[in-house]
Amino acid sequence: MPTKERAGGEDLSCPSSQPASAGARVIGLVEHENGEPRVAYLNGELPVTPELLAQAAPLEATTVFRFGAACETSSCVHFGNGNCQLAKRILTGLEEVVDSLPPCVLRKSCRWYAQEGAAMCRRCPQIVTTSSGKDETIKAVADG
Repeated sequence: MPTKERAGGEDLSCPSSQPASAGARVIGLVEHENGEPRVAYLNGELPVTPELLAQAAPLEATTVFRFGAACETSSCVHFGNGNCQLAKRILTGLEEVVDSLPPCVLRKSCRWYAQEGAAMCRRCPQIVTTSSGKDETIKAVADG
């Protein structure tokens, strides 16, 4: 049964957190490719600061940045039955958008990768916390 920790006792990370989450850091920038949002992953993590969040103005920070933070397990609305249910819905509800694993500084501690494997990583670049787009499939997957 999956737990909050991975081998070695280290906590798993959520690859789609809110900027106000404890220990949140920027792991990617949201770009638009053919009208669709795509995450361009950073080579390193950036700590969230008020100054960094202000750079997104006038947009919401979650439309510009992708955040990672510690997985909150049972404190998260997407967590149930020992797993991230959002990851399960993404895996079954969305198509892969890349052929190879994108470079990701979070992968070694990522809840989604630990739970669902490489197939999840090939879907991950299309996941943005807040999208100005109207993609109903992504919205339905996120809302459960």
